[in-house]
Amino acid sequence: MVAPILYCFFHELYYNEAMRDYAQLIHASMEWAATVSFRPFKVKKWLIMGFAAFMAGYITTNSRLNLDLPSDFLKGKKTQAVSTQQTPAVDATQGISAAATTAPGQPAQKTEKEKVNPALIILIVTAVVCLILCLAVLLLWLYSRFSFVFLDNVAGNDASIKLPFVKYKAQGNSFFCFNIAMSGINIFTFGVLALIAFLYFSQPAITHNPNGPPILNIIVTGIFFGLLFLSLLIISAAISILTRDFVLVAMFKDNINVMPAWEKIFAFVNQHKQDIIVYIFIKIGVSILALLIYMVLCMAALFGMALVLIPAGLALTFIYGILSGALKIFYVIILILALVPAGAFLLYCFICSYLPFAVFLRTFSIKFLSSMDPHYNLFKKETAL
Repeated sequence: MVAPILYCFFHELYYNEAMRDYAQLIHASMEWAATVSFRPFKVKKWLIMGFAAFMAGYITTNSRLNLDLPSDFLKGKKTQAVSTQQTPAVDATQGISAAATTAPGQPAQKTEKEKVNPALIILIVTAVVCLILCLAVLLLWLYSRFSFVFLDNVAGNDASIKLPFVKYKAQGNSFFCFNIAMSGINIFTFGVLALIAFLYFSQPAITHNPNGPPILNIIVTGIFFGLLFLSLLIISAAISILTRDFVLVAMFKDNINVMPAWEKIFAFVNQHKQDIIVYIFIKIGVSILALLIYMVLCMAALFGMALVLIPAGLALTFIYGILSGALKIFYVIILILALVPAGAFLLYCFICSYLPFAVFLRTFSIKFLSSMDPHYNLFKKETAL
């Protein structure tokens, strides 16, 4: 269903004269992505630039690294909260049953759960939460710095990390502080909205109404909260797109921090509102198309690898079967030492194979911005180095 929609979208994009400029930008971005990735093709360049693209959030499932707490972490907190709430009830029940079965003159026997120190559990949970938060902050800091590293790699057609990582220290730190502030605002805003919704739907007039819950009021209020949540989500996504695609380019080009760059981009957006809206929709369309193409290529590569790995696995299994007991242990150790690094390297190569699409998406935003304002043209020489 997605493919026909994308076909109609790009068909209209190509044959509509008003959209012809965007088609030319897409073509120019594809040409530069091909130049960076394949002219000439260098494995070392792919591995280095692929790492920079991954750390910059162009090769991730959520397309970026931020301080928003992972869903697994939130689920873990909820599970721990439920377990800590349920534990006293279980202990009390066991205590009552133990007291009932114990003679009046005998002391009650302590159960295993009563021997667990609650302070130790709180300490462990606090340590785990602090560790996860520290890791999230570290990843956000690396994302902020590598955003400029990957931008420098794409603009200069050069795979380097150390030099741009140091060169754009001030811009990276400024972007990091901005991400911290935006993440805090998002967590606070959506948290307050979720708390208000929870308090409303858990009030006794709804949960313990003798005449049944007011269905109409619940539906209307649910739609209200849903629209409010969607509006906040769209605003947050729009700020993220403008920051990622345009503000970073202004910071990179003019060697300025995030707030002066936002002032310039805000003036740019006021002058080109309609073009920005069209750009966002086109960017979403080409991003979906790039992901679909990448998934097809990955499935084809996995199928080709399976034709080789399955016979190899059968051969290794046969060798294991004909070995004696002592040799089997040594054989398994050798296989682990050899296959684990090989598997990790193969996985990293799969990650780096997305590099042409990451370069294209990064290039397209620069091309669009420079088409509106030539000052932001970062491609000094669009030839292979």
